[in-house]
Amino acid sequence: MEKLRLILMTIAVVLSAAYGLSAQEKYAIIITGDSPGDGYIGQYAVPNSDYDEFWNDTYLMWEMLVTKYGFNDQNVYVLYATGLDENQINPNIATRYTVANSGTLLPKITDYEATIEKVNNVLIGLANGSNNLPYVMEDDFLFVFTFGHGLMI
Repeated sequence: MEKLRLILMTIAVVLSAAYGLSAQEKYAIIITGDSPGDGYIGQYAVPNSDYDEFWNDTYLMWEMLVTKYGFNDQNVYVLYATGLDENQINPNIATRYTVANSGTLLPKITDYEATIEKVNNVLIGLANGSNNLPYVMEDDFLFVFTFGHGLMI
């Protein structure tokens, strides 16, 4: 099952990236859940828990978009858990998800916490060029990736 999920995710990214090569500008939104509670997306991405796959997949998607498909890191909006990278709050996270290929510490990749309010702010901001976000135009490419267990409100 894990292999199938990885294969399908890779195919989706490759097809999306192939289309994105002809776009004027490329943008991405990566949304990964948080612990249950009012206004939060997802259910099981609890910091310092046994559910590090949420962070691992978030990081791998960010890395693939930025390093392999030429997305500008400033155009990739990551909404993860409480707004902190997992490696900032969980010292047990695997080194693979904390160190760049050059061997230097990664910059913080998480931009916002994964709340309904923040997701709406990013989507509205990109649609209108508001909320300190750029305006995504008709010929731009927008890739959206979500990983979680649905909406918890």
